[in-house]
Amino acid sequence: MIFFAELKRRNVVRVGIAYVIVGWLLAQIAEFATLHFGAPDWALKALVAFVILGLPLILVFAWAFELTPEGLKLEKHVDREKSITAQTGRKLDFIIIVVMAIALIYMVADKFIASPETQSESAPTDSRS
Repeated sequence: MIFFAELKRRNVVRVGIAYVIVGWLLAQIAEFATLHFGAPDWALKALVAFVILGLPLILVFAWAFELTPEGLKLEKHVDREKSITAQTGRKLDFIIIVVMAIALIYMVADKFIASPETQSESAPTDSRS
């Protein structure tokens, strides 16, 4: 349990959540772009692969470093009494909320704005009266 408390204190959990949400949103935007701009299928697959492979790197980076007013520092070089991880955590919470709101707006727009056009095109027509 001490390990998980340390993960939370160092904001590793928040960084992971923010990364996953931003990665998902980027994949959704890339999917839209590949469909409408004729990009090859491998481009979307490559982006998703980079996002997935980047997650462990981001988590290790969040574990090892801390954002301070002077910039990034190794966590072991930051005095715990002067640590600003709580303030950084609040900023990460704000980023997560904003990106989730953007994702929600995207999903609602995709569901209610884009769907009626695609449904009318794919609806079977009955020539009988």
